[in-house]
Amino acid sequence: QACVKIPFLLIEDLINAMTIDVAEIFWETVEELSVDITKPDLFSKGQLIILRVCNSLLRKLSKTYNTEFCGRILMFLSSVYALSEKSALNAGGLINTSNITTFDSEEDFLTTMSNLTTDESTSTSRLSLDVEINELTKGSHSLPKPSDIITNQPDDAIARSIDYNLYKTFWSLQSYFSNDNKSLDTIDKWTSL
Repeated sequence: QACVKIPFLLIEDLINAMTIDVAEIFWETVEELSVDITKPDLFSKGQLIILRVCNSLLRKLSKTYNTEFCGRILMFLSSVYALSEKSALNAGGLINTSNITTFDSEEDFLTTMSNLTTDESTSTSRLSLDVEINELTKGSHSLPKPSDIITNQPDDAIARSIDYNLYKTFWSLQSYFSNDNKSLDTIDKWTSL
């Protein structure tokens, strides 16, 4: 039984001894071996070790700077473990209700959007900066014209309300993600979206 755990213990020891940059490179090997190490007879002996390795790595990684590596680890975990795995379930039903998303009022939203679409001097300076960067790097890609960057949107109230309604609906979904019990309250809350 101990010799079955050796590949998993070896992976754990190697990753614990590596820096984050080297561990990220080594993780590609672990991903390639995932088919072999997740065979039922082998994986049943080392699944806790793999979970421990992944959790240890996720604790070490910065969620700001190592987002891609964190995502690869989470994708690995989701492909290796079943959805019914006990470690993946929120058996206690604990939720983080302190996450409150605030969004702009309609007036602030429209002001921000009008600043983004009508500030031609800023877009022109950005375009000239892009031209300078393109000339320095001698890229073969041609830059879009300013008319392609700034779209001419209709200035009527219906188009603006649709934009704000989309913005408001999109960000109000966050309240359901932060408190999943809210989705079970009534159907009226769903129809109000």
